[in-house]
Amino acid sequence: MKKSNGPGPSYWLFHKAANNVDLLGCFDGWKDSLKRFADKQNLHLIKLLATFYYQGHYYLVFPWADGNIFDYWTSFPDPNKPERDWRFVKWMSQQWPAVAEGLRAIHNAPNHSSILPESSTHDPRDLQVHGRHGDLEPSNILWFKSTDSQLEDYNIQGTEDTQDFGLFVISGFGLMEFHSTQTVDQVSTTGLPRSPTYRPPECDVSETISQSFDIWTLGCVLLEFAVFYTDGGDEVDEFSKRRTAEERPAPIPEDKFFKTIEKATYQRRS
Repeated sequence: MKKSNGPGPSYWLFHKAANNVDLLGCFDGWKDSLKRFADKQNLHLIKLLATFYYQGHYYLVFPWADGNIFDYWTSFPDPNKPERDWRFVKWMSQQWPAVAEGLRAIHNAPNHSSILPESSTHDPRDLQVHGRHGDLEPSNILWFKSTDSQLEDYNIQGTEDTQDFGLFVISGFGLMEFHSTQTVDQVSTTGLPRSPTYRPPECDVSETISQSFDIWTLGCVLLEFAVFYTDGGDEVDEFSKRRTAEERPAPIPEDKFFKTIEKATYQRRS
């Protein structure tokens, strides 16, 4: 990951070595996923500006964000900053529904790049048009705190409140997958990459997951943001510590948003 230098807008360069098959596959996954949204004017999905190959490396070029939501919380440890006035509440009430709309665009993404698997019968139901982000957590929701004039350098049209409070944008498409109508609810949990903290309960108790995987993870982020709103950025970290403490006396306590309760087996007396 590199940041461009020089006058004008800054860019984020994400590169992969051409001789590493796994990394190249990740690069292709990002590129193909992002191209689906290239023609969609969605303010809350990261914009792929360009791709290129240079000296054995493949590059993806994005607008340079000022951080992610973790950085946002760290920047405002005081529960009174930014001031929780009507303008901040208005901005917050606009940002999160818009982020949810961005996720809906991922979940329903039919366009020219929708493809049929090789074994397809060419049934329209086989079109891989249902996306699942798969890694929606604070580190993958970027924070642009730039002014409106700077956002315009990337052809991003903000709102009146964007200049004061910034913009949240979904990124981190490396684990994104697309499925057909027939398979979107049948994704196996075996070997499925997932965040230890933000994973849904289905990862532990079910053999399959669906797009609701993303709904759970976004809900976890929203819960943390609610803690930030009421108590400030420092309390988000304390919230994490309390979740982990609830896991004790487990051998390896985990920071997660659900608790698994083992049901006792009772035997009826004859």
